[in-house]
Amino acid sequence: MQNIRVVIGNIIKKHRKKLKITQYELALKVGVDPKYISRIETGMSYPSLSVVEKIFDVLGVDIYYLFEEEKETDKNKIISIINEDLKNTSVKNLSIIKDIIKTITEKNI
Repeated sequence: MQNIRVVIGNIIKKHRKKLKITQYELALKVGVDPKYISRIETGMSYPSLSVVEKIFDVLGVDIYYLFEEEKETDKNKIISIINEDLKNTSVKNLSIIKDIIKTITEKNI
């Protein structure tokens, strides 16, 4: 699991850049020092929940996005691990695994 400071910083940076606003502009809108925004984005500072809420509000990001982002990170790690394991699996077993995955996804288990 990634450090929560890094996850929050990456989310903020991604959405700030998507909106094409600078760290300085974001800091002004949130009411914090621009250097603080930089430290948050790099994972060097751990902002309070109230600051995260203000930043997310300015960026138009739902606070629940934090939890979805972490789930997606975990999902990608699991997929990567599975892919590595599959490299050492026989074709016969891969076929069986494919059928199992198909059954699971069709039934939405």
